[in-house]
Amino acid sequence: MNKNIALSFAAKLLYGLHWFSPVILLYFQNVIGLSVQQFFMLQAYFNFCVFALEIPTGYIADKISRKLSLVLSGLMACVGLYIMHLAFDVWHVVIAETFLALHVALNSGAFESLFYDYHDKASDKSLAKSYTKNLSYFNNVYLVGILASTLLGSIIAAYLGIDLIYFVTFWTCVCATLCVFFLEDIRGGGQEVDRNKSIFKSVYDVLHAKRTVLMLALDLALVPSIAFMGIWLYQPFLITFKASVLLFGVVHAGMVVCQLLINYFVNHYKGNLRTYVQNTQIILGLLFAVLALSPVLWLSSLCLMLIVGIGMTRGTYLNAELQSHLDSSFRSTFFSGVSMLGQLSRMVLTFFLGFAVALSPKFAALVMAVLMFIVYFVFSKHESQMLDLESKKVL
Repeated sequence: MNKNIALSFAAKLLYGLHWFSPVILLYFQNVIGLSVQQFFMLQAYFNFCVFALEIPTGYIADKISRKLSLVLSGLMACVGLYIMHLAFDVWHVVIAETFLALHVALNSGAFESLFYDYHDKASDKSLAKSYTKNLSYFNNVYLVGILASTLLGSIIAAYLGIDLIYFVTFWTCVCATLCVFFLEDIRGGGQEVDRNKSIFKSVYDVLHAKRTVLMLALDLALVPSIAFMGIWLYQPFLITFKASVLLFGVVHAGMVVCQLLINYFVNHYKGNLRTYVQNTQIILGLLFAVLALSPVLWLSSLCLMLIVGIGMTRGTYLNAELQSHLDSSFRSTFFSGVSMLGQLSRMVLTFFLGFAVALSPKFAALVMAVLMFIVYFVFSKHESQMLDLESKKVL
């Protein structure tokens, strides 16, 4: 295998090893001493920083080099993780989250672009033909890393100590940064700034599109964003049940596996998916309601897995149905705008979820259930129009 491709795979896998993810709330509470509300405020701050830094950091990849952008990204991650390991108050965490946001923004787009260049500009023409297959592997190794760390992170926390979880992640990130450092640099053709500017412009264009387009964009952005709150809710719920640290990793891994299983079964389902897509919000609303009322750990865990599994995959099938209704000249703009609106929705929901969880995780789940039912009643008419496949109405 080509050296640059192999190092790219290795770095992508290592960056996916978020050992802290299954116990992050426990770390913030028990090691740093922050409240649940402070935790959620900090996550909203992190999302805002990533959003705000997208365009400025893109200039490094465009004007200097993508490799430099990736090396700086790795260094920012190492600094942020080490500060988080040493943190003992909220201001240390703010500094750490800022460095970690810089890591995400510097990495965004640059890694994928460099990976493409290794194939497109390779002297071995057979390598260019394998780009699609290698890109699939490139994305999948990251998911493998996430799945492995959700399972093993809780084991590390249980047996080595939760206070070391960010320190272990720091050394993993050091290894990833070394892999990136030894990558070959390919200069020229940087488009990260233009890509990011285009995404921001897409949000403007979607918000000023006609009502049906706007409503569908908000639908695609809000439903997975509300479902994503299940990822933030599972740790407060497990804490209220006084669950074992090991169970934190099992539930988080179950969310990932649930997404994979739903994708597999729905992709192999031969019937009509319109009913499933149109009624997903009702299903998710009911699951949030059961979660709010459940008195037992196993039922709450199952609801959380299904909420994330269904909610985070549902957009894939609605997207597929919408493709034939969108004019090709507007299609890319529409989905780019939806992606950015989704990030903004997560940021706002995470902020308000912090206040709700501070009162009670069950109350927070009930709020999410109400929001999901509202989303259903607001958007169901527009979904019905667009999913009527006998009426190819182009937007």
